[in-house]
Amino acid sequence: MYHYINKQNIFLLFFNILITSYSSNAQNYIISYYPLINKAENYVVQDSLKKALVKYREAFHEIKTPFAKDLYNAAICASTLKNNLLTKHYLLKLAEKKT
Repeated sequence: MYHYINKQNIFLLFFNILITSYSSNAQNYIISYYPLINKAENYVVQDSLKKALVKYREAFHEIKTPFAKDLYNAAICASTLKNNLLTKHYLLKLAEKKT
């Protein structure tokens, strides 16, 4: 039996791919990114900025586009620790964001 490809089938295929990729990205944020950012923020509150930077770096490697506020917080940590190279890196990443 042959299946004919029509516009509705193509639409359903692309919709399914879109939903699957969105769901996968959302899971990355929930499972990987948010817990690491939470740990980083807890370290900031405890004034353990080196540990916070480690967690920020781990979180940023988990996803494609980190949130601007997290890049900003990481840049502040790096700046406070006088790590100018890392400060510049995070500020440049922040400047690349459109929103």
